[in-house]
Amino acid sequence: LSLKISRKNLSNANIIEIIKKARKITDNNLLIEVDGINNQSENTYNQTLQTISTADIINKELNSIIPNSKKIPIILSGGTNSFTSKLAMQCGVPFNGISITSNYLNQNKEFEIGNKDIFNSKELLDEFLKNLGKIFIF
Repeated sequence: LSLKISRKNLSNANIIEIIKKARKITDNNLLIEVDGINNQSENTYNQTLQTISTADIINKELNSIIPNSKKIPIILSGGTNSFTSKLAMQCGVPFNGISITSNYLNQNKEFEIGNKDIFNSKELLDEFLKNLGKIFIF
């Protein structure tokens, strides 16, 4: 089960309780996608900071007390940009991946593919993924 969490309508304590309950229901088969305070009209670094700080709370409140083999994977989602992974690492916030939306890809020139259909061409898809890897460093 993938659970998308945001602090837009939930307190830190609410988020932790929801995850604990979901973890019990899913028998530890849970993935958390941490979103910033989602505001579709703005793409600011505030979303990135909210995402990373929420992931930090989840790590400190839950993952730090769970044995390694049972830690909940965390995907950073809200406000992702080329600085997300660097900032999370600088802050010491563990994460397992970054979710990149098609909206983000459409707004950034480095991903512009024009009318090319990358999903029907292995070469174009490989080039696209290589460029993506240069921007989102892990």
